[in-house]
Amino acid sequence: MTLTVTGDAGGQWTVRHEGNGWTLYTGRPATPNAQVVLDQDTAWRLLTRGLPLNSGLDRATLHGNPALARQLFEMVSIIA
Repeated sequence: MTLTVTGDAGGQWTVRHEGNGWTLYTGRPATPNAQVVLDQDTAWRLLTRGLPLNSGLDRATLHGNPALARQLFEMVSIIA
């Protein structure tokens, strides 16, 4: 699953299930199973729980496997 954040602070990150856990990579594979695209303002608010799930979904663009893409919205991040 790939997260693409647009804007000056943006980038692309991919998580893959490997063995017994998940591994985080910088970048995007040629054909991700699922992709979520968010602008940078929505991303930081959503991932720090400052934005309700439904508002985040309304602002996101999802591609590929929708069940896998929605898993991003369960994530909580500490942004420093």
